[in-house]
Amino acid sequence: MATFISWNCRGFMSKSSELKDIINKHHPACIAVQETYLKTDKHYIRNYKIFSKHHNHDRASGGVAILSATHIPSIPLTLNTNLEAVSIRIQIQSLGSTDSNSRGLQIEQLLADHNACLLNSDEKTHFHLPTRTFHSVDLAICSPSLLPFLNLTVDNDLYNSDHFPLIVTDNRHNPNNSYRPPRYLLNAANWQKFTGLANINSETIKSATIDEALSYIVNTIIEAADSSIPKTSGKRRKQSKPWWNADCQHAYKKQRKAWDIFQGRPTTENFMNFKKTRAESRRIQQRSRRTSWRKFVSSITSTISSRQLWTKVKKAAGVSNNNAISVLIHNGQTISSLKSIADSIASTFAHTSSSQNYPPQILNNKINAEKQKLNFNSQTNFSYNSNFFIPGIPVVSCLCTRFFSRTGQYYLFHD
Repeated sequence: MATFISWNCRGFMSKSSELKDIINKHHPACIAVQETYLKTDKHYIRNYKIFSKHHNHDRASGGVAILSATHIPSIPLTLNTNLEAVSIRIQIQSLGSTDSNSRGLQIEQLLADHNACLLNSDEKTHFHLPTRTFHSVDLAICSPSLLPFLNLTVDNDLYNSDHFPLIVTDNRHNPNNSYRPPRYLLNAANWQKFTGLANINSETIKSATIDEALSYIVNTIIEAADSSIPKTSGKRRKQSKPWWNADCQHAYKKQRKAWDIFQGRPTTENFMNFKKTRAESRRIQQRSRRTSWRKFVSSITSTISSRQLWTKVKKAAGVSNNNAISVLIHNGQTISSLKSIADSIASTFAHTSSSQNYPPQILNNKINAEKQKLNFNSQTNFSYNSNFFIPGIPVVSCLCTRFFSRTGQYYLFHD
């Protein structure tokens, strides 16, 4: 199930810790955030792209943003409006009350005029602090075609705001929101086992076609790697909060307990106890942040390398390296599946490096050179006849007496 969240955070920067808690708990595909109070677009959340709109004034006010998971294809949409609004397109495989007022009737008329559907029922989405009352002011609206597939729930934690996050779930799909492409852990590999399994039979290659030989070699190496080299779990890393410690956890648990007691018995005494524990939790977290930051800065000394320095700078700024391509637009078509993206890129490279792009003189020289038979029996120790290897990793040897040529690309499997 794909999960969507809407939350009036009342300050993006001041609620970044709570925002990370929401992400770690629900793994949403995207989060719509209101009252961000941002002045610039230079903000980062690991594994999420941020699309925002805000006032370009000296004082931060209002503002909205959408955080879209990087593993889900998404593109921004242009809105012709002066309102603080932002819209994106992502690709992934009724409100009832005993009371009514003029604003509620306006919302009802808006839904009727635009043939829209409301996902809310009677969930309370806002806690009014002065009166200690709960209200339904945050709405989730969708088109009629999506209504049968979407469910709305409301988180029971305010995350130090006065609005509860709205959780919209798409039941048609079940993407693994925690998915990251697994990778081999080369430092933990059993290279002796790998060498024994990656045994390529030269006779099989000699009697096979080029495509059959290439497939045989690739499959042999991959099967050997899968059997002897462990992989990462594929789960996405949690949002980092390096300053979070046992004191923060204990204070937060006290705050949550006080909130649960107040919800069950909303008395003045319980409310004051909740406010007290919340204030204490905030003080402890701020102190922990300050201590952690000073410790982090103190680790930067004159002996640190430039690479380590920039790594620390990026960590401090919340910047993570994510080079994955989530969506391509090719010939007017939106491509989102990993296989289709790979095929599109490969097709482009094949066309670019194809012989048809060569000047006539180079093409003639290429044709004449390919007519000459190559002799691989030379006893001279040329560098290009040496085994390919990575330090610390055994060489996988195989015998092949031909170049594999496909769309101008050449591969040499060397004995």
